[in-house]
Amino acid sequence: MISTNILRKATIGLVATGMMVGSLFAALPVQAEEQSESFVEVHFSGQLIELSSTEKPTTIVVRENPQGEFTDHTVDVTEDTFTVPAMDGWLVGDYVTVRGQQNENTDVVIAKSVVNQSVNLLRHGSLNGWIEEVAEDGSYIVVQWQDILHTVNITDNTHLVGNDGPNGTIDDFELGDRVRIRLIKDSEVENEARIIMILRRGPRIYNLARTRGFWAELNEIDGENDTMNVTILENPHLRDGDVNNLVGVEGEQVTVTWNEYTKFVRRYFGSTTEDELSPGDRLFIVGRVNDDGTVLSRLIKDNSIFISDLDHHVGEIVDLDTDANTVTVVPVRNSEGEEWTINYDDETVFLVNGERATEDDLAVGMVMRARGTANFQLKTVDAVKIAAYDKDLVFELHEARISEMLNEVEEYEQAL
Repeated sequence: MISTNILRKATIGLVATGMMVGSLFAALPVQAEEQSESFVEVHFSGQLIELSSTEKPTTIVVRENPQGEFTDHTVDVTEDTFTVPAMDGWLVGDYVTVRGQQNENTDVVIAKSVVNQSVNLLRHGSLNGWIEEVAEDGSYIVVQWQDILHTVNITDNTHLVGNDGPNGTIDDFELGDRVRIRLIKDSEVENEARIIMILRRGPRIYNLARTRGFWAELNEIDGENDTMNVTILENPHLRDGDVNNLVGVEGEQVTVTWNEYTKFVRRYFGSTTEDELSPGDRLFIVGRVNDDGTVLSRLIKDNSIFISDLDHHVGEIVDLDTDANTVTVVPVRNSEGEEWTINYDDETVFLVNGERATEDDLAVGMVMRARGTANFQLKTVDAVKIAAYDKDLVFELHEARISEMLNEVEEYEQAL
């Protein structure tokens, strides 16, 4: 006779081709962990302080409330992001409005639209190119773009962004400089420049877009010195040949550092620490590139680990090592599947056949399920709860549930 208490605690799945599948974990008072990313709608305006590329997809950094207690937002501009006007005329320092969804785990904003408030399509035009001539009196420059020469006039209304930032002079500009220019369409002066900004001089890049988000695989980690070595994975934001790509391209190795301001998170929800990271893990990193090529991260997200109680963890115990505090299981749904190692400690809760128990009550051949922090790359679970059942009891409970369901069907038919 099966006790009502055990029936109430155990949730039994179906038996198909002699194999039990489903959940045996309903007996545990767990809080469900949402196994998906969570986003919140955001709408904000601020100053464009970094512009990685004027081609989508790209990453921009927008500083909200630049004159006060500012917040820097890393904004992912995708192929589908609505941008007004075309980004080829945008300049660092422009004021933009962003609408999109912010990942509540990483804080990265995926933009639905970005509107550049500093550009008036009726009044402003744009021009990119290389300086071919600088007038001795500083009244104009000649810029070449796609084999066409453009004379750009400089007046008292022109704002020059040169070597030392926004307060530049004509003496800051040299032949061969790569520049971006905002023109005034309705000016009485033909091709009058509103802003002229140096983008590049030879190998030197001005207004560097140092902040990037990128995917990488962890090679090794040094927790004592707060550094890790990673290999860059394929990423559309890191284009080979892009002068603003300071991070690198697929296959290159990068040194990533962190400090007290760095945020470590698991996949989906949950903060973590560097102690949970393992070589081979897939990481999403947002960081700022230093002059020496290292990346100071402000976000490290490990996509290989997350709190889980998935069906993958329903397995048959094939080995126990109470000295090492480990249980080895193979998936019930696939007896030829890869083994998983379930780690436990003094805080782990054990239930055996629906009752509170200890590690000594586990036995090879039992069916069990673990809930905890899973690493799908290492095939490990650091368990906070383990529920195990004898196989015979599993089938007995299953038969009882089938009988109960048949009685319910009979009562329903009689009611009809």
